[in-house]
This record gives sequence, structure tokens and C-alpha cells, in this order.
Amino acid sequence: RITQKGNPSHVHGVTGLSQPVILVMLTGRARCSSTTASTNFYQNHRRYVKSRSDKQLYGDLESTPSEDCSPFLRNNDSKIYAPCGAIANSLFNDTIKLQYKSGNEWLDVKVTGRGIAWESDKKYKFKNPIDAKDSEELRKAFEAAGTIKPMDWQKEIWQLDETDPENNGFLNEDLIVWMRTAALPNFRKLYRKLVQEGEF
Repeated sequence: RITQKGNPSHVHGVTGLSQPVILVMLTGRARCSSTTASTNFYQNHRRYVKSRSDKQLYGDLESTPSEDCSPFLRNNDSKIYAPCGAIANSLFNDTIKLQYKSGNEWLDVKVTGRGIAWESDKKYKFKNPIDAKDSEELRKAFEAAGTIKPMDWQKEIWQLDETDPENNGFLNEDLIVWMRTAALPNFRKLYRKLVQEGEF
């Protein structure tokens, strides 16, 4: 059974429909992962693709990002969004639960958000400021720089993964996966990997 909480992804009038999809990949042993599928969401639009700051995503909170991030560069009080730009602002934030039936009750399938992003992206394109290792260090770094979360985000950047303190900030794997824009308007993105424990 799959349950999903959240709203369709949107960027000021551009709506994309998202739905959970389960893919089974066989690599010696059965391994499962879940992906999200979006339709009619144009991540390949020229202005959308440019609307980011690679310097900022690599941990530089001191310099002002370019106007490519506009209108998602700063708020009305001139505080810089981190991360800035339309791509980050439209981050997929639904919560998807996988469950299986055991007797009369539904139990959660264990999943992880680790290992869903490309290793090369994590190593060469994304970095937390001052190499912050946990949520508290991240909070201090972003607050000291005077940045704020993107306007449509519900959580602060240091709270993206409350179950794994090391999977936050610019190194959050959901963020890294979303920032790798799709070439076509109908696309799938890796959401979670199933933890291989026991049988169900």
C-alpha cells in the first residue's frame, strides 16, 4: 500500500502532477526503490534551468548570487534565499509511505533517503557552508550569513531530513536529485531506496 501526503509541485502558476511509482530493479538479489513521476512539469524551460547559483550550492553564502535566481533571489526585506532560484523553490516535498500487511495491521516498509543522488554531484557540485556536519552547525552558518529559506519551503534547510542529521543543508540528497533538472516534461526521479531487512 502506498500513501502520499502533500501538494502538487508548483512554481507560480505552473503546476505539475506527481504520483508515487514503485520500480523493482534486479541486480543479483532483488533490490527495490521508489520513484516519483511528474507529468507536464517543464524543468527544461530555459529560465527555470538557469535559475540557480552553483557557487551558493557549493557552500558560498558570502557572495551575492547572480540575477539568474530572480525572482527567487531575495525577499522583500532584501534577505537572500538559500538555496536561491526557481528550481530549489519548487523542491518536491511530498511524503510517501510504503506499507505491507501483516495479519490485520499495516506496517511501514523501511526506506532510506541515502544513496539516491549521484556520487559525482555530492562530491563536486554540492557542499555545506563551513563543512557543517550536523543540523545545529548548519543553522548557525545559515543564520550568520543572514540567508532565509526559499519562499515556498515549509522547512528550514537544516531540517530537511529530521531522521538523519548528516542529510541536511545543500548535501540533502532529495535536494540534489531535484536540482538535476529533467530534459522532458514527463519524468521520474529516485525518491527512496528500500532497506533490505527481513521478508514481507
